[in-house]
Amino acid sequence: MKLNLNKQFYNDFNVLDKERDILKFMVLSETKIQLPSLLHMEDRASMAYSLETRVPLCTNSVLGLSLKSELDWTFRENLPKGVLRDVFKEYLPKMILNRKKKVGRPVPFKKWLFENKNELINFQKNEELVNHIFKKNIFNYLIENKNAYDRTLWGVWSLVKFINQNKIIV
Repeated sequence: MKLNLNKQFYNDFNVLDKERDILKFMVLSETKIQLPSLLHMEDRASMAYSLETRVPLCTNSVLGLSLKSELDWTFRENLPKGVLRDVFKEYLPKMILNRKKKVGRPVPFKKWLFENKNELINFQKNEELVNHIFKKNIFNYLIENKNAYDRTLWGVWSLVKFINQNKIIV
């Protein structure tokens, strides 16, 4: 299946310096590719139970501002939502503000990957690409990590699939 991305995504992607902005590229990819699917699932799940739901911080203006911001504003001290943590620090308990783990929609991706030998073999062929992108030997960590619900493997696998499908030179 060929991934169809809109023209704006390609424009946004082409502006990025792939060497320096790989994290920004990953955020942009998740926003343009994964977010619409998540919102669609959220809408369907709420409709199944006749619930009206809102995603108040998921607006074009908030997402646009986030994408145009410095990464430190978005990812401060290796924690996501840096600006939101700053804004709400007077209102939220420290245990929430300093929480480092959040497991949304846990999926045993690693189990799936290892059960689908062709996918695993294709991913392993990209070891050099993965290590080049992250400028360190992260590939072995991804394969050997014991946490079946770790999203790092899924994120890197998605990035590799995107790069290969769109014939992007990194």
